[in-house]
Amino acid sequence: MIVLAEPDPEDMVRAVRQAIDILPGIDPQIMHRRMKKLYSWDDVAKRTEIVYDRAMQSSNTNLLDRLPR
Repeated sequence: MIVLAEPDPEDMVRAVRQAIDILPGIDPQIMHRRMKKLYSWDDVAKRTEIVYDRAMQSSNTNLLDRLPR
């Protein structure tokens, strides 16, 4: 289930309301099976490891030192 919205408060409220309206018609078992095909724990773990490795390699300077003056 995906409901897209523009980065605008009114459109975001519209999208949330639309998602709430759609929710009762969604079979959780069918949704679970669909999501299960899209994700694997091995893939999630590999991607998470990449994020942590990049974070460890990034600069240790604090935000104030990195901001241009």
